[in-house]
Amino acid sequence: MNVVQDLFGLLFGFITLNLLLWPFYPAWREWRTPRDAAALTWSEPKQLLPQMAPQDMAPAQDSPRVTLPPQKIKRVLARLPHAQPWGALGSRTAGDCQIPAGTCWPGALVVMGNLYCGANSVVEGDVKVYGHVQMAPGSALSGAVFASSLSLEKAAMAFGPVVVQHAVTLAEGAQIGNPESPTSLSAETLTVSDSAHVYGKVLTPSDGARP
Repeated sequence: MNVVQDLFGLLFGFITLNLLLWPFYPAWREWRTPRDAAALTWSEPKQLLPQMAPQDMAPAQDSPRVTLPPQKIKRVLARLPHAQPWGALGSRTAGDCQIPAGTCWPGALVVMGNLYCGANSVVEGDVKVYGHVQMAPGSALSGAVFASSLSLEKAAMAFGPVVVQHAVTLAEGAQIGNPESPTSLSAETLTVSDSAHVYGKVLTPSDGARP
């Protein structure tokens, strides 16, 4: 009787041990004799997010360019902090970007985060921003704008085509386009104060295109 019990105990222990260890067998086998070493080789990705080439940011021949009075500009920026060169005069920033108040950035701008334009600042090239664009009072963008969302505070101006994925908000006295060079605005939603102006065609999903 004791022999049968001992054999049963040994059999039960053997089965239990196999059930516990079997899930680890593939990992042990791969560790001893790797079969997918090439698949496990890590290489640094060349591109984590979609990017635009410098030539894609080049202004079109008929794209409006507006020069603000020079007395509003304190200095022209030669470079931006934590930014990489992008084309002839452009710059690309991996995170957020700020244009200081009263300064001018003379080229195109690609921002992987958010863009803040200080009061009375100017960006003279096309702008592509993967996040939000906040324009302080009196600031101006003279080229095309591509962004996730856009807010123009009091008397801020954007003179080129505006393509926004979500919301555009125009505060008092804000302006998109001008009477001499009408432009276009495309956004999911548009909020406009009484004294703000959009010169050109406006396209929203709910309203369609309208002058």
